[in-house]
Amino acid sequence: MSGETVINLDDANIVITLNPASQLPTKFTGDNFPTWRAQLLTLLRGLDLLKFLDGTHPAPVADASAAARRRWFQQDQLLLHSILASMSPGVAPYDSAATSSRQAWTILERMFANQSRQRVINLKEKLGRETQGNRSVSVYLQAQRTTAAELALINAPVTDEDLILHILRGLREEYDQLSAAIRARDTPIAIEDLHDRLVDFEADIAVVRLSRSHAPTTGVYVYPWSWLCSFLWWFPPQLSHLQLLWW
Repeated sequence: MSGETVINLDDANIVITLNPASQLPTKFTGDNFPTWRAQLLTLLRGLDLLKFLDGTHPAPVADASAAARRRWFQQDQLLLHSILASMSPGVAPYDSAATSSRQAWTILERMFANQSRQRVINLKEKLGRETQGNRSVSVYLQAQRTTAAELALINAPVTDEDLILHILRGLREEYDQLSAAIRARDTPIAIEDLHDRLVDFEADIAVVRLSRSHAPTTGVYVYPWSWLCSFLWWFPPQLSHLQLLWW
């Protein structure tokens, strides 16, 4: 025996107290429903209280014990209080007439579900049209990963493979041949490895540009082949003939 005790909250004389200020720090403002919803549902799943909101744990029937009915009512009211306390004053009136946590949740879901779907659409469009522009590789990748994290938070995750394709598509033209080599790999590259490759490539591009700026005026230019060779070991064999970044 491990010595651990598993408590069945339905049977035990236990009511879980929540602290909205610390456990639900992001208040619902009316335009952040997906994020606030994910925050609330994660907490309630962890406490095994989501059943009050989804209707799978209704109020005890009339012939249940008075103690069971009292515990259910107390827990439900604490949940209702937590929902109301985590709403900003501007949206709190939507739930002011609710008498149970499920009723309050149903009102919010009905009113703001469309907003959640629209948010998914907007974020996916943003992910698809984002480009590097004049930003560094690190800043650009962070922007794309932040968008992907927001999608995951509202239950619309993007696979690493799709995220990588979006990232490669938005890179500047000078990364095209490196992007082609990554796409042609036999095995997908991890997002962390992609970051490292792109940062290294970015640094080498900077070296080449610096070398150009100091090139002899005679027109003779010595190409820095060493940086290019450092990349060839991870290129797939079928791409070994590519002429990468010829200047």
